[in-house]
Amino acid sequence: FIDYKPSRNPNSKKPVSLTAVEDRSEVKEYESCSAAARALETSAGNIKNAIDRNRPVKGYIPSYIK
Repeated sequence: FIDYKPSRNPNSKKPVSLTAVEDRSEVKEYESCSAAARALETSAGNIKNAIDRNRPVKGYIPSYIK
């Protein structure tokens, strides 16, 4: 028996965590970039660009949850 895990759907939701710049122990988790963007009142594109460039957005550092 071969244990096969199919590849991830490219347009599936990717969970995102937001870590506060000031207090690194403050971490918020969201089910998608859109949900995180709504929480910060910005766009999902800004969240994705910040993850790619490793930059903060409105006092939070976003990253994908593996």
